[in-house]
Amino acid sequence: MGAQGALLDRATATLLVTIATPIAIVVLLGNAALLTPQAVLVATGALAAVGWTLAGARARAATLRDAAAFASVLRLALFGGTWSLAAWTGLVAALIAAIAAWLLPPWAWDALGYHLPLVHDALLTERLRVVPTHIPYVNVYPHLADLYVVWFRASLPDDTWIELAQLPFAALAVLASAAIAARAGVRTGRALGLSLTFLSLPAVALQLAANYVDIAYAALLVAAIAFLFARRLTTSNALLGALSLGLLLGTKPSAPVPFALIVAAMVAHGRALRRPAWIAALAALIGGATYLDNLVRHGNPVWPVQMKIGPIELPGLSPASYFFDLGLSEPVRSYGWAGRLITSLYQWPARAVYDMRLGGFGPLVGWVLLPLALVFVLRRRAPLARVRVGLLVLAAVSLATPAAFWTRYTLAFAAALLAIFAVGSETISPPLRRASELVVAGAAALGLWIALPGFTDHRVSLIELLRLRTADERAARFGGIDGHESAWIAARTQAAPGEAIAYDRSLGLPGRLWDGRGATRVVYVGDLDTRGVADALLRERVRIAALGADTAEQLALAGVQLEALFACRDDGCTVYRLKDERLARAPRGAPAGVQR
Repeated sequence: MGAQGALLDRATATLLVTIATPIAIVVLLGNAALLTPQAVLVATGALAAVGWTLAGARARAATLRDAAAFASVLRLALFGGTWSLAAWTGLVAALIAAIAAWLLPPWAWDALGYHLPLVHDALLTERLRVVPTHIPYVNVYPHLADLYVVWFRASLPDDTWIELAQLPFAALAVLASAAIAARAGVRTGRALGLSLTFLSLPAVALQLAANYVDIAYAALLVAAIAFLFARRLTTSNALLGALSLGLLLGTKPSAPVPFALIVAAMVAHGRALRRPAWIAALAALIGGATYLDNLVRHGNPVWPVQMKIGPIELPGLSPASYFFDLGLSEPVRSYGWAGRLITSLYQWPARAVYDMRLGGFGPLVGWVLLPLALVFVLRRRAPLARVRVGLLVLAAVSLATPAAFWTRYTLAFAAALLAIFAVGSETISPPLRRASELVVAGAAALGLWIALPGFTDHRVSLIELLRLRTADERAARFGGIDGHESAWIAARTQAAPGEAIAYDRSLGLPGRLWDGRGATRVVYVGDLDTRGVADALLRERVRIAALGADTAEQLALAGVQLEALFACRDDGCTVYRLKDERLARAPRGAPAGVQR
């Protein structure tokens, strides 16, 4: 591997540590109840200054040389050859995602359901705790990637750019994929340029503007393979691989399967058992706390998903099969694993959205990269042989899930195919190589074109939104996830400083309740009886409440004055304004709910 190939390895390692450090800062400050934006910024700046100082003059000089060298590689990626056309599709996709994040409020379903509530609660209460809510995923899912979003949001003045928090992870996926290709002799500029195409895949581009964690999950999976299946498993590679695996384990509840498969593949590949064992132990120490907590509390490490492993049945609220069938219609619902996957790879998406079940790779993966990858792997040429094992493990592990058809679960599969294409096409004749790069660029551009309406949920074009002057106008035109975006904004603004917003079990998307400035307290009252709810509304100075019909009726009988503002579209709640003037005189109470 040349010097510039090693440069991509160092860039990948640097970005991985740069992502892990903010997560560590949030964990430390959150457990010390010091999680304020000011403390986050001070801790980040102090760590950067200390690290730069302790690195020494030679390390600082080497870092500056690497930065200059990487700038040269990036120029080659963007302007060095036919592959640059593919690279630009990725950059354009990232730019469009940034525009969408700037124009629109957070509106993705799971983001509002359980990712953002944890983020907002942490910054509002200045600590990490069990968030009072009826939605189990807020507290029982692994949340290390969400803790990065906490740091990201703490670094911003408001929520305008919060949905771009996965962008550094996307860059990690690109760098790790390029680093693998460069080890096999691919020119670094070309390796980076082709890897940038990853950003243009519809499922990636659309999720770049959503607070999900699937891009983070894919990036950490690619990084783990890049470090653990390097030609030499040095101590630094082992530590970086363990860090990647640990963060992966702490990002999604589906991570234990690839975690176990990667460790098994390391042993099968001839690594001495001792090293994979301590790598796995260190990774479990980094990302395994949630699973242990769930096992102790619920008897199931991946609760609330019911699991059956042979004769062992683990309790939960829903069987795993429920999630794997969710959103599928016939005849695809009746297909097996292979049928669903093939359908997804070759189906034109009926409606491109961040969470599309089928067709999320667009035409690039199924029609172009997969056939070419099969040809290159079967040719058994020397360059690909250097990285074949790692890339095949990455591809196999990415698809090792009953939900392989669901594109956002298998994003790392595309990264593996891009690396295989980069390596395999490096040694073919220049005319064929340029032709294949043009095909890749064209398929990537077509995929991005397919994705464009999905940035606004197929309701309005980004161009039309750009013509509107204010955020309120854009919210009214877009409508949000439920068509009530303007109504939610108006309701939130009625809560004066010191007042709160409450909700009960009838609301499924509590992320709608926090305002973009992070100033509004949110109180959960779903586990209280009528008297308890009435007392909490007064004690917490609640001005706006999203309540079910039964709760509202009982409160009205108890003398609480409620004014209905609007009905929730997808949930059984109505949003009310409390007219009780005693709220203005009531002392502010402590945030309601259990704390840990």
